[in-house]
Amino acid sequence: MEHKILTIEELHFAYNNKEVLCSINLEIEKNDFFVLSGDNGSGKSTLLKLILGFLDANIGRIHLNTKHIGYISQEGLTKLKDFPASVYEVIAMRLKEVNFFNINSSKISSKVCDALKLVEIEDLKNKRISDLSGGQLQRVLIARELVGDLELLLLDEPTNGLDQKSIKSLMELLTKLNQKGLTIGMVSHHIEDIKSNVGKIYELKNKHISEVKV
Repeated sequence: MEHKILTIEELHFAYNNKEVLCSINLEIEKNDFFVLSGDNGSGKSTLLKLILGFLDANIGRIHLNTKHIGYISQEGLTKLKDFPASVYEVIAMRLKEVNFFNINSSKISSKVCDALKLVEIEDLKNKRISDLSGGQLQRVLIARELVGDLELLLLDEPTNGLDQKSIKSLMELLTKLNQKGLTIGMVSHHIEDIKSNVGKIYELKNKHISEVKV
C-alpha cells in the first residue's frame, strides 16, 4: 500500500541559467504536516510551484500520489479582499458543477455548509468578503479548497499579514484538519510562531534542503 503522498528525487531547477534548487530529495507521507522554511529568496515558493506543476524541473522527478490538491497562494487574500461576493458564493464557485442556476441548490448548499463547519465560520456564510478580517479571509480560502474532495492542502506564507492571535487560531485550525486526515504543507519563514503545531520542518539553504528537528 502506497503511504507516500509526495516524492521528490534529485530535483534541480534554474531561472535563466541561475541555479535555484540543487539535488532536492523529499518524501512526504500521507497525513504529514510539513513546512518549507528558509530565508527570502531561498527557493521555498519555487519548490511549491514545482510540486504543483506550475514550473517544470530541469532535472529530477516529482511524483504526487493524489490529484485532490488544494492550493492557497500568497496573493490569495489580496485578490479576494475586494471581490464583490458573499462567503457562500466564493466557496460555492470552487465547485466545477456550480452555475448561475444551481448555486443555491440543496446539494451545493450542503457542500458549502460542510466546508464552513470544518473551518468554524458557519456564522459568516452570508457576509460580504470585503467585510472580513485577514484571519477570517484565510479561513474562507481554506474552506474554498475543502469544498472539494481534498487530500493535500498546500499554502504559501499563510501567516503573512496576520497578528499573533490570528496566527495561533489559523495554526490550531490547520492542526485539527491534519488530525482529521488531511495532509498539509506550507511555506513559512515564521518558524517560531508555528513549530509547535507541525510535524516536519525542512529548511532550504544554499540551494539544498535539509530536515530541521522540531
